Amino acid sequence: MPESILSAFLNECRLAGAQPPAFLLEQFEAPASPTRSSRGSRPSSPSSATKRLAEDGYEPMEPALTVSGQSVDKKSLRALGKVLDVDMYFRALLMADAFLGDDGAIIVCKAIKGNTFLRRLDLRGNNIQLDGGMAIASFLKVNHSLQELLLEWNSLGLWDDAMAAIGDALAINSGLVKLDLRNNKIGPTGIEHLAAGLKSNRTLTHLDVRWNNGGWLGGKSLADLFQWNSTLVQVEVVGNDIAEPVLRTIALGCERNVRQARDARSAHRLHDTLTGIHAQHGEALDKLRGELAARDAESARLARKLTAAQEEVAVTDTARLALEAKLHKVTADRDDKARALDDTLKLMAAANDQAAVTERTLRKSVLDWQAKALDLEAKHQLVATQLAQAQRDMADMTKDIDRRKERERRMIAEHDAELEDRDRLAQDRLTALEKAKDQEMAKQMATLHKRIADLEGDVAARDRDMEDLRTRHETRKRAMAGQWAEHEQQMRREEEGKRKQLEAELHTVRTGARRARGRVRPVRSGRAGGQPRCRGHNGASGSREAHAPGTAGGAQRAAGRSARRDGRGAHATRAGDGAAPHNRVRTGRRHARQGPAQSGAARPGARARAAARRHQAARRRG
Repeated sequence: MPESILSAFLNECRLAGAQPPAFLLEQFEAPASPTRSSRGSRPSSPSSATKRLAEDGYEPMEPALTVSGQSVDKKSLRALGKVLDVDMYFRALLMADAFLGDDGAIIVCKAIKGNTFLRRLDLRGNNIQLDGGMAIASFLKVNHSLQELLLEWNSLGLWDDAMAAIGDALAINSGLVKLDLRNNKIGPTGIEHLAAGLKSNRTLTHLDVRWNNGGWLGGKSLADLFQWNSTLVQVEVVGNDIAEPVLRTIALGCERNVRQARDARSAHRLHDTLTGIHAQHGEALDKLRGELAARDAESARLARKLTAAQEEVAVTDTARLALEAKLHKVTADRDDKARALDDTLKLMAAANDQAAVTERTLRKSVLDWQAKALDLEAKHQLVATQLAQAQRDMADMTKDIDRRKERERRMIAEHDAELEDRDRLAQDRLTALEKAKDQEMAKQMATLHKRIADLEGDVAARDRDMEDLRTRHETRKRAMAGQWAEHEQQMRREEEGKRKQLEAELHTVRTGARRARGRVRPVRSGRAGGQPRCRGHNGASGSREAHAPGTAGGAQRAAGRSARRDGRGAHATRAGDGAAPHNRVRTGRRHARQGPAQSGAARPGARARAAARRHQAARRRG
């Protein structure tokens, strides 16, 4: 067989214009036993491929074709597909990490669609997506001989159409037993499509969807699946972010299916046992009927012989001795038949304990018949005088045999009825047991549904509480924001008032300082008599003589100065020590006029600078 595969593969590669891969030629020349090489490693020789142990549960008695970890061009892959389409040798095709992609998956699935000898297909780590998933679904719809399909580390779940197609294929597939879909990025919708397809599947027992994105909805669909599916016994869902109650429901569904499968096997064994017992009983009854028919024939023959003997005794007395001899011979034959009947009854007792009563009855009948035969022999010694009595005894024996036969028939009929009653009772018990189990499972499922509903109600109540807390938090947040805005506005108003007050004071100080700078001039020394130089409002300057009251202009200016001095003096008198800064400046200006000795008594410029510094410090603190 491997030689024919090799020649067919070389022929297909030659027609396709492809270079046959060396590792495939090595396996065709010396096919690997159904072990698989380590994932991602390249077999260096046929012996290395056969010596590596299987890592994923492959049976050592199944031949396998290993392409794992190898890159095969499309032409060689098509040639390999044409060979596998008619192959009847390999039972496992291992193509993990073979860089197939969607195109390679389409080629492989199309090639092995009609192969009915392949049992395992490994397509892990090949980046199979939408088109490859659709090809796998088409393959599963047609091929019903594949038992194990490994699709780990692909991207089938990125498109819900691929998962929907695979679910539809599983709904009609009747051969797949194990399906591995780990790490395929399957979302809740993909899990729902998968569960919908498995509702009508009756062969898949192991499903692995670990490390996907099923979530609560996907887990709920898998939990609801067990209302229709009774064959799944193991469902792996770790890494799907499924709630603990849903996980418990899935585990309970698997346990229920395991129990039902075990009960079904027990029921089949019980049915086979009952069928065997019924067949044994039928054989024993047929054997009994045959033996009874033989005894009836023997009894008839004996009756005919006795009649002939009686006729001979009636004809002549001289034949009495001959008749007695014949009767003795008949008696001997009868004893032999009785012993044979004993042996037959013993065999019947060993074959069937149910026929013990019948056997004892028959044995008693035979013993009675033997006793009567002995009596008949003694009577035949006086046949002349007791012939009439012998005839009556013969008639009684015939009637007794008829009664025994009728009794045996009734016992056989009763035994058959008893067997039928036992069969019917066993069937009724089995039906009642199944009904009780179904009711118990229904109650458990109702309890689980009620618990799920209660949990959902609790979750809804907690959501409402959280919404209320969120609403109160938002209300409190808005209230605090309003209070903060009001406080900020109040602080701004207070700051604005303080700023305006400080600006007013600064303005007052600056105004006083400008007035002081406009009216007070520094005293220059070196003049005669030490008198200060004064400037009038008209900007003219001169000596005291220029302002003498002898002239008209001088008189007016003197009168004006006297009035201003009188006004300033009265104002200073009214203000006293608490006068405003500008009043103090004026007082200082008046002292400045009195002479250079008193010009340093007031410094309005220093006060203005101090006030400005205080204002700046207050604004920085604010």
